[in-house]
Formats: sequence, C-alpha cells, structure tokens
Amino acid sequence: MKKNIVFALVIMVLVAGPLWSCFIEFDPESVTVKQGEEFTVILVIEHEHRRCELTLDDTGYEAEGLEIIKKGEWESKDRFLHRQVLTLKLTAAEGKLRVVRECTRKGISEGILKVKAAK
Repeated sequence: MKKNIVFALVIMVLVAGPLWSCFIEFDPESVTVKQGEEFTVILVIEHEHRRCELTLDDTGYEAEGLEIIKKGEWESKDRFLHRQVLTLKLTAAEGKLRVVRECTRKGISEGILKVKAAK
C-alpha cells in the first residue's frame, strides 16, 4: 500500500512539475549571419501555470556579442502564449542572447539564442 502511494506521488510530481514553469524559445533556434548584419528572431514565451505573477515587462535580456536594435510589441496568442519579434545585430564573431524570467514558484526560466558569424 505504501509503495502505491509513493509511486502515485512520484508520478504526480513528474507530471505536475512542468506546470509551474515558463518555456522560453526562439524561432529560429540558432542563427548564422555576417558580422555586423541585422536579423530578426521571434521570442516565444509560454506560461504553463494559470496565475503567473510576472508581467511580460518582467522579462530580462542579456546580450553578449549582440546588439538589441529593436524589441517589438508583445503579441498574445492566448492567455498563455506570447510572441515578440526582436531585431538584433551581431557585433562579434559569435553572440548569445539570454532571455530570463525569475518566478517565485519555479525559479529562473531562460532561453538562449546562439548566433555565429558566417565565414
């Protein structure tokens, strides 16, 4: 009996665990461009919990080897799915954009875009 209860609890944690996080992705997932060239990517944030305490303005951007030229307006596809078009410029041989959201429920959610210079 105790084994069944423990097994049920483990299954609940594994299934419910992702319900308290934000998924942060980029489209495309990685980019290769000429150094100094501007390009656009789409940032996608998907809330997995119903009552997110963070607003979209609580999203942090950390760029290395990249310059953020423009952040578009947030488009909400529904209550949980949001998109933003970013215009970036590669300023080094490679760059990285880290997008971060720090939630009191889950902790830090992040998405990382890697950019390489075309040869």
